[in-house]
Amino acid sequence: MEVITAKYELIIYDGGERIEFKRIDNSQEVIDYSKCSSRISQILEIVTEMRKQLSNRTNVSDIEIYTSAINEVARNLKVTNTTISDKVTRQLDLTADQARSLIFDYLRNGSPDLKNLLLKKVGKNTKISDISVIEKILK
Repeated sequence: MEVITAKYELIIYDGGERIEFKRIDNSQEVIDYSKCSSRISQILEIVTEMRKQLSNRTNVSDIEIYTSAINEVARNLKVTNTTISDKVTRQLDLTADQARSLIFDYLRNGSPDLKNLLLKKVGKNTKISDISVIEKILK
C-alpha cells in the first residue's frame, strides 16, 4: 500500500500567468492501522478521539470525554464498548481511572508516560508497525 507523504494545493490565477503551489498541512492525515495490533490501534484511536473532543467540547468532564471516546471508537469499529475499554485498561494493566489520567496527562501536559507504556506493549508480530504509529500519533 502506498502512503501519501505530502499534499499540495495548486492555485492558478486569472489568465494562468501566475501559479502557486502550497503544501497542505498533513496534521489531519489518515493513519493506517491495518498492520498494527488491535490493542495499539484501538488505544491510539481512543487518544485521537479524546484529543478531538477535548478541543471541540467545553464544560464537559474528563469522565464524559473518556467514555464518549470509547463509545465513538467502538461504534466506528463495530465492536462493543467493553472490547475497546479492555484494550486501554486490562491489556495495559491499568484501572479505568489510571488509563483516563494517563491519557489526559499526555494530552494536557505532554507527559511521555503513555507513549513509554505503549512502546512496552507492542505486539510481537506487529512491532514495527505499532512503533511507527505510536511515534506518529504520540509526538
